[in-house]
Amino acid sequence: MTDNKLSRDSNAKVVYNKCNQRVHHLHILNNIKLVTNHGAGASRLIYANPCKQVSHLRYAREAGVSLITFDHESELDKIKDWYPDARLVLRIRYDDEEALHVLGQKYGVAPQHARSLLIRAAKLGLNVVGVAFHVGSGCEKPQIFGDAIAAARQVFDEAAEEGFSPYVLDIGGGFPATNNALMVEMAYSINDAINKYFPNNDVQIIAEPGRYLVSTAFTLATTILSREEETGGGENGEQSRIVYCTNDSVHVSFTMSLIVGKFSTPIALMGGSERMMLSDVRGQTLSNEDILASGVNLPLLHPGDWLVWHNMGAYTLCMASSFNSFLRPEVFVVSSFDACVENFALGKY
Repeated sequence: MTDNKLSRDSNAKVVYNKCNQRVHHLHILNNIKLVTNHGAGASRLIYANPCKQVSHLRYAREAGVSLITFDHESELDKIKDWYPDARLVLRIRYDDEEALHVLGQKYGVAPQHARSLLIRAAKLGLNVVGVAFHVGSGCEKPQIFGDAIAAARQVFDEAAEEGFSPYVLDIGGGFPATNNALMVEMAYSINDAINKYFPNNDVQIIAEPGRYLVSTAFTLATTILSREEETGGGENGEQSRIVYCTNDSVHVSFTMSLIVGKFSTPIALMGGSERMMLSDVRGQTLSNEDILASGVNLPLLHPGDWLVWHNMGAYTLCMASSFNSFLRPEVFVVSSFDACVENFALGKY
């Protein structure tokens, strides 16, 4: 999208997100070592995991990545020992409880308990420069961003009362990849809240739109390995259906789909009959839960035919395993980075 409703600040930052680590997204979606090796300035990065092992904290310090997130006292003690001059961002919890993946169950301090961490940071002589939150991956409630920004404003004020001068606001991610209308609603909610609670334009805004950026960039193609028919009827009156086995798995490209219970719908690439058949698609491993699609309509396909799965760029390759010794899918680039930039400039995206 090119609509400037998405940002009121040309200096707004997009930061590393873990949902896709292919080199073609290295400018914004890779780890510290990769992005700094490819020319990204360390001052533009934020180490956004609130729980860090010491060796990683030391590497961040050596690399010059000084903006670091925290959400508990023990992390402050660790930072005091290993990176006392870091610039700290306090992560608060503000969940969309109906998001696909609620992140606050693990990270983020409740806003009403933030002051105690600010007091502790002040006693340790550390520098808190901002507030972060993440409403959850796959959020569908635009107003939750406005509410979270209001909560962040309160923590900003408390930080100032404890002697800090906060200026960083990390609004996290959760942005939809395929629903532009919802994305526009979220943009309005975010910008309205920022204008209301940070009217002086004196805050640096960071976002983590990993899923939004890469989900549609990757399409998975799998081939049919086998086909069988399961006859319906019986006491429960089940319908007959065609059961396919394909060369991928919930342990490879569909791990996150298994976790959140939401799968991409397969499309037959070519071939097959004109008649649509009630179908299941199963993965190739031996595990019982390896079911990729259930009760979908597909033409009658044959071994060697192909299925296409759209919007497979987020939390797929980076979570893939080699369970049962099956390999991860190979990636083929069908549009160069330069071509993407040109098409974007022409308004084709």
